[in-house]
Order: sequence, then C-alpha cells, then structure tokens
Amino acid sequence: MGHFCGDRLRHARLAAGLTREDLAQQAGVRSADRVRDWERGAHAPQARYVPRLAAALGVDPVALYDVDPARPTLRVLRLARGLSLEQLAQLAGVPIMTCQRIEQGRGHRHDLTALNRVSRALGIPAGARTRDPASAGGHVPCNDVGGYHLADGGGAARGRVQGARPGAEPFDVRA
Repeated sequence: MGHFCGDRLRHARLAAGLTREDLAQQAGVRSADRVRDWERGAHAPQARYVPRLAAALGVDPVALYDVDPARPTLRVLRLARGLSLEQLAQLAGVPIMTCQRIEQGRGHRHDLTALNRVSRALGIPAGARTRDPASAGGHVPCNDVGGYHLADGGGAARGRVQGARPGAEPFDVRA
C-alpha cells in the first residue's frame, strides 16, 4: 500500500479533460512520455512532481496513491507534499534514518519527539498533536476536521497517525 497509482493519474487526467502533453506542460514535466510511463506504472514520479500533478489535475495529491485518502501513511503524506525523505529529515531537524524508521513503523519510545517534529514538518496541525499519547491509552480522539493526531502504537512510537474525522481509527505510517 502507499504506491503511486498510474490508473488514478490517468483517470484524473481524463476527468480534467487534459492530454498528456497538457498535463506535462502544466506540471512542469519534461515530456508527455514521462506522464505516459507514470500512467502505465513503469515508473513513479519523483516526490517534487506529485503536488504539481495534483494541482494541474485539481485533485488532492493523496488521491494519486493506492491508499484510503482518509487514512494516508506518513510516507504518502510526505510524497504528497513533494518532499524526499532527505528533505523531510532536514525540515524536521532529525536524522534521515529516524524519518525512515518512523515511516516504516520501526520507531522507539524516544522517537516521539522526532515523530512530533516530522508531523510538524508535514503540516499536521499543532492542535492535533499530542504530547503524551500514553496518558490517553495510546488513542487520542480528534475533533479538528482535517487534522491528525499522533498516537502511541502500544508502547513504542510506531508512527501512528489518526485522521481527524470523528470516530476515525489510528493508522500505521508504515510504507
């Protein structure tokens, strides 16, 4: 899960009434052949192209991935923002390996600070983050529409994020 979905790109392009050439031009992509390759699943676009493609198509960048848009992984949120793992680490002020562990759900208890920094860098609203998820039994309800909560994955900082929709369940941020 969490892979770029060429079919979704193609359907969004057709729904927007764009040719591959139009999309390439609007998204700043070198050629329509590259768009074709992405649609066919031969390659996935680099992170920097994802927000450009979504903007040209008028869709949420998360919609271009094979995830439930209400429950995206941190990896998909990062790619939707157009960030490489290295760029996210730099923005969050944490080592790249820490970001990678968090995305893969292999974090440790001491990674909660790093998890909060990563969430901040991804634009997860400050009001939606929790400082002490363990005090809430690992699950923190969220009332902010469009926000996310970080929740402790049962003792270790498993990188769980909870969507802000009422009654939403926590979800893994593993790739």
